[in-house]
Amino acid sequence: MIKTAIVHDSLREFGGAEKVVEHWLSTNPKAHIYTLCFRPEVFAESKLYMRAWREGRITTTFEQKYCEQKWYQKLFKLLVPLHVWAMKKLRVRGYQKVLVSSVYFAKFVSIEKPETLVHYCHSPSRFLHGLQTELDRNTLNPVVRWIEKLLLPGLKRDDVRAAQKLTDLDAEWQCNSHFMQAEIKLAYGVTAQIVYPPIELEKYSKIMRNIDIADPFYLYFGRVGGHKRVDLAIKACLEMGRKLMVSGGFSSDAEKERCQTIVSQHPNGNQLITFLGRQSFEQNVILFSQCRAFLFPGKEDFGITPVEMLGAGIPVIAYGEGGSREYMRDGENGVLFGVQSVESLKTAIQTFENREWDEKTIRASVAGFAKPRIW
Repeated sequence: MIKTAIVHDSLREFGGAEKVVEHWLSTNPKAHIYTLCFRPEVFAESKLYMRAWREGRITTTFEQKYCEQKWYQKLFKLLVPLHVWAMKKLRVRGYQKVLVSSVYFAKFVSIEKPETLVHYCHSPSRFLHGLQTELDRNTLNPVVRWIEKLLLPGLKRDDVRAAQKLTDLDAEWQCNSHFMQAEIKLAYGVTAQIVYPPIELEKYSKIMRNIDIADPFYLYFGRVGGHKRVDLAIKACLEMGRKLMVSGGFSSDAEKERCQTIVSQHPNGNQLITFLGRQSFEQNVILFSQCRAFLFPGKEDFGITPVEMLGAGIPVIAYGEGGSREYMRDGENGVLFGVQSVESLKTAIQTFENREWDEKTIRASVAGFAKPRIW
């Protein structure tokens, strides 16, 4: 068996990038993982991650002892220089194959040249290369924004140098969309091969739709963070008097407070918007089967979740920039809106409600993403 190492930024949240790593574990069952830190309770439902943790195949940095503490989670984004320094201390040696999954820190790990090296770049480091949203910046303390501005040039140079080291090791660069391919070329001067992330469409194809219910609702499913722009979905539904179910954990206490404040300021907010928190797949299946449509207002690198929703026959109402261009067919499997604003999203919802939708067509629109990908 080929001795394989997997390098990933951090295992604190279970999003699209972590699903890619989980797929790598399924095809490389004895692989060792190198990462900043690992939170077992977040990955409790993943047999592959938990087996790797129990077997001692996940190597973390000294930050592991702090990752469950609230102060650390709250300050995580402010500790970038510390994260970079910690990752530079990790040594990946003696492996025939190394798979690197990165947005931020994974590229800083010291790697001894293997026979095969793949760098799956989900995105260039967002806050360093102009991909951070205005909303994300505005949530930072003014003093923090000032410090960030001072540190940015040095951090950016370090980031580019780390990317160049991977290129010097003959890494095969891969990315998840044409959108990211262009951004990676701009940030690092390399052309990445587009390899769509693994998607378990078979699991979603078995979901039976039943939208003939007395209390119809829209759905947002996934992490609730600044660049996801869930605030747009909340405001649009409040202004239109539509019910919205939000299934997923908040990325921070500040984001939770911000969304809850929007709801509390509307007279019917608590009747229209429901925050369900993180739920099991079985609990979410009921939402998938009954929701009118899935709202996807963020600009994503790719977006695994909307493809999963389309595979379940659910129409998607999405912002028409970024990764959504890879799979959205306006008027066929959902509706695209062109401006990231409440009014634009409301218009898209109204357009959706004025049309008939064919479930078979929606499912078929993403059939090509069901092909297995093995690294």
